[in-house]
Amino acid sequence: MAFEYRFERILKVNESEKKQLEQIYQELFLLLEEQGKKLVELMKKKERLIKQFEGQKQQKMTVMGARNHIHLLESIGAKICAEQEKYETLRERLEKFKLTLMDKSIELKKYEKLKDIHFSRYEEEIKHLEEKQMDEAAIRGAYKQ
Repeated sequence: MAFEYRFERILKVNESEKKQLEQIYQELFLLLEEQGKKLVELMKKKERLIKQFEGQKQQKMTVMGARNHIHLLESIGAKICAEQEKYETLRERLEKFKLTLMDKSIELKKYEKLKDIHFSRYEEEIKHLEEKQMDEAAIRGAYKQ
């Protein structure tokens, strides 16, 4: 009599779902990383423009040139705000997904623990049956003599 775990299909489905969730989590993480890099690049660009603007203010500068610089800085500031919102949205999605993944891991652990418990019971039952067969064999051997 071979061991059959009655929740084996559920365990396999949960393992498959967990692998899919891990893959999606990894993809989201990479997107978040990419978004973070984009945000850092925009901030560096804004810093460079501010330094350039400060340097040009020391020299003679036209009003139109100053307006263009200010407009460019405001534009980059708006892009930074939009990118920060995207970053925060991605980060929140990633956190929610992380919780989902943790829940799935916990569920999977429960089924694995249950499988271990069932297997232990199965081993005890087999051991008990073997002992019973040995006792019966010993009794038959005693009657033959």
